[in-house]
Amino acid sequence: MTSRPNILVIMSDDHAQWALGCYGNRELHTPTLDKLAAEGARLTSAYTPCPVCSPARASFFTGRLPSQHGIHDWLVEEDEFDWMRDEITLAQVLQESGYRTGLVGKWHCGRSHVRQPGFDYWFGFERGQYPHKGEQHFVEQGQAVREHGQQSPFLTHKGIEFLGNTDDDRPFFLFAGYVNTHSPFADQPERLVSKYRGSQFPDIPREAWKSKEGGWVRFGNPTDET
Repeated sequence: MTSRPNILVIMSDDHAQWALGCYGNRELHTPTLDKLAAEGARLTSAYTPCPVCSPARASFFTGRLPSQHGIHDWLVEEDEFDWMRDEITLAQVLQESGYRTGLVGKWHCGRSHVRQPGFDYWFGFERGQYPHKGEQHFVEQGQAVREHGQQSPFLTHKGIEFLGNTDDDRPFFLFAGYVNTHSPFADQPERLVSKYRGSQFPDIPREAWKSKEGGWVRFGNPTDET
């Protein structure tokens, strides 16, 4: 029988191609991702089926377009509607194939506080609580968990715990959904922020877009938020 590979998926939220050193950004420091790109595969012609969080995630897990799975825009996490109830996800397929499956971090396809079908382990957010720093509201296997501090280390810790489970010899599939790259661009660790003081970010697109209130907003201006 052919051995099955372990699978670790890391999805950084709202993280564009231009925000990576391996794709040519000269000021952003992404050494680990650059190393993965250098030693693995770097996609140059890939695209998302929808440039919005929830539908893009649903498409990743189902392999279907938004017009097929029915999620067309980002979801309000307090909505109790089970948007993925009729879908077969990657996690379900792998679980049925003998994989030990887990999720840590952001799901955002509806009912994030509930362990979804196909996942043996679930460490998600409680109803859309995504602060980069401060009071953290997680749900682990259906139980509320409260922590305080930077968010991402808690996700990493739980992910490492899952990967290090030697009591189960099945191959693993772990989806790790981080949100630190999503706005607001504040409350990040000083050891990271200090590297960018005085940066002009010439490789970040300056694209204007019209807000719902009718005003014009320019995304990516480093002076917008600290």
